[in-house]
Amino acid sequence: MGRGRDLQVKNSGLEGSGENMDINNFMSTKEYAKTLDQEDPLVSYREEFYLNPGMIYMDGNSLGLLSKRAEKSLMKSLEDWKKYAIDGWTEGAEPWFYFSERLGELSAPLVGALADEVIMGGSTTANLHQLAATFLNRELAGIRFWRMN
Repeated sequence: MGRGRDLQVKNSGLEGSGENMDINNFMSTKEYAKTLDQEDPLVSYREEFYLNPGMIYMDGNSLGLLSKRAEKSLMKSLEDWKKYAIDGWTEGAEPWFYFSERLGELSAPLVGALADEVIMGGSTTANLHQLAATFLNRELAGIRFWRMN
C-alpha cells in the first residue's frame, strides 16, 4: 500500500466492480466497517488478546492490550526468577543476559540487516541518565569521584 493519495483500500463489494477503490471513495458507515472487519486477514489475532467488553482501545502510546503470548512469556520469566534468582541472568528458559542479542536477531529483518548486525537496548535517554547518575553521584560505596559546585 502507498501513502496519502496513493492509498488503496480493498473494495468490500458494497460498491464498484470488486477492484481496489481509491481512499476518496471510502464509506464511513457502520455496515461498511463491519464488512471490512469480516474481510480482515488479521481477524484471527483478535483471539490472542484480552479484550474488555464495551471498550474501544485506541491509545497509540502504550503497551496496548495484554496478549496471551506476552502473558505466557512473562509467566515463564517469573518462574525463572523464582527458581534461579540472580542466576536467571544466565540460566532458565530465556536467560535475561541475552535478551538484547535475541531481540536484535528478531528485529534485523525489519531493517534489512543480518541477525548479528542489530542489538536492542534501552533508550539513549535512559542509558545516558544511568551513566550520568553513576558518575555524578558524590559518593558511591564510600569513594568520592568528584565534587559538583
